[in-house]
Amino acid sequence: MTNMRTKQATRTGSTLIELIMTVSAGTVLMLLAVTMIHQAMNWSELMETRNRDQQSLQRLAEAWRNDCRDGVAIENRTEDVFAIRLSDQRRIEYEVRTGSVLRREIWESAQNTKITGAEQYPFHSRSRFRIEQLDAPKRARLVWTQLPTTGEDPEIVCVVDGVLAGSFARGVSL
Repeated sequence: MTNMRTKQATRTGSTLIELIMTVSAGTVLMLLAVTMIHQAMNWSELMETRNRDQQSLQRLAEAWRNDCRDGVAIENRTEDVFAIRLSDQRRIEYEVRTGSVLRREIWESAQNTKITGAEQYPFHSRSRFRIEQLDAPKRARLVWTQLPTTGEDPEIVCVVDGVLAGSFARGVSL
């Protein structure tokens, strides 16, 4: 009979320590899940930015090559504005801005100057562009660099060469 009472006196519930351990394990699992979701969202945002930059670069490179092919000269109008002269009355200006490149088609006559078209190519805010002359005559290069988040040197992302019908002129003001 004593043996029977001992079995009945045994508790079948959980102790406070078991409950705390279960809650702690659940908390750790939830923390890991939230961290993984946060990383996935950051990765998704990064991929979206890279895809947008890639699409803008493809459109910009195509326009740059076509404009260079049709151009007779590239003029460095200011530090951030370069013009590809297409004829006596037409030019394409590329204005390099933080996070974008603006392309304007300009028609000039004796009476007035008129912008006949404009297109903006958006990029990540750390993107920088420059236009430079190559050693080979009649060639220009559009260089896309990306500023690093640390103090390192900028990384060259892409280079697009263009061949002109004319020449590259620095400091020409029209």
